[in-house]
Amino acid sequence: MLQKYKADTSSRLQEQKRIEERKRNILVLLYRHLIACGYTGSASNMQTECNIDLDKWDVADNIDLYYMV
Repeated sequence: MLQKYKADTSSRLQEQKRIEERKRNILVLLYRHLIACGYTGSASNMQTECNIDLDKWDVADNIDLYYMV
């Protein structure tokens, strides 16, 4: 019973971590797109509002917003 509870908790934590990473990756993608298009003020405001240092994260070279959409 205890092992099942631990496995459920571990699975739930992994899912939450995956969701948080996906959200961060989307924010980084949008941030880089804003900078590439010259909207540095909007990018700066976005970084301030989401409370994540988006400059320290980067997306892969072959991924951009147009490709994702």
